[in-house]
Amino acid sequence: MSVGPFQVFDETIEAMGKGTLGDLTSTSLSAVLLSSSYTANLAAHATFADMSVHQITGGTYAPTAVTGAVYNDITGGFNFDTNDISWGLSATIPDCRYLAIVVGSNASLQSTDLVVGFQDLITEGGSVSATNGEFTVQAPVGGWFEVTRS
Repeated sequence: MSVGPFQVFDETIEAMGKGTLGDLTSTSLSAVLLSSSYTANLAAHATFADMSVHQITGGTYAPTAVTGAVYNDITGGFNFDTNDISWGLSATIPDCRYLAIVVGSNASLQSTDLVVGFQDLITEGGSVSATNGEFTVQAPVGGWFEVTRS
């Protein structure tokens, strides 16, 4: 099973450049799981409203808080990293394909909340799930994304 790269939406990149995104290490971040029916559009999608209809439901699934957000210095820039994202050791998660990170509280996501980006959890197609087992998405080794000078 291959996991795809985390892809940042254009609106998020623009907000970083304009300084309107804020500090991701000092705001609430949430992780949501999306079904295979979601079709990402990096140029057009910007808010939770663009994907909320594709959020999975059922089992023990609920959006979860993303913790441990940090910026790490790298040569020529920084990367953004977090702790691994877990729904627990005895989770029942229905079929899902994508993970998205949203700027907002997992207890009360709003349609206007900015989406940072998404990751394909199984690039070969299909879906992943858990039945009374562990469901964790590991943060990529080099962080979710990096910003470097060219």
